[in-house]
Amino acid sequence: MLLVFSFPSGNVFAAVVSVQESSFSYSGSWSVDSSGVYNGGTAEYSNTTGDYFTYTFTGNSVTVYGNKQSNQGISEWFIDGVSQGTVDGYQSASSYQQVLFTWSGSLGSHVV
Repeated sequence: MLLVFSFPSGNVFAAVVSVQESSFSYSGSWSVDSSGVYNGGTAEYSNTTGDYFTYTFTGNSVTVYGNKQSNQGISEWFIDGVSQGTVDGYQSASSYQQVLFTWSGSLGSHVV
């Protein structure tokens, strides 16, 4: 997964985050798919309603990139436990490394 963080100074930091990284916490039934079309070579996914992941970061914004495909649906995104809205991941033709979610707020430690 590619996460892009920006800071008040205007600096931008992009990180390819391994789905196995300890900063990620998964709840539910998740699987890993490996393919060269994914940034970093792998994608973590779940087909179960209610499954979620959390990721803790320090900054004032985050952009999450992922895939849009015909077998995907609606996801709801939260920052620090507050809903930021939903994202429709459905797309008839597959596309990869698409912006799924962007958030900007106060500088500090946050949980996606």
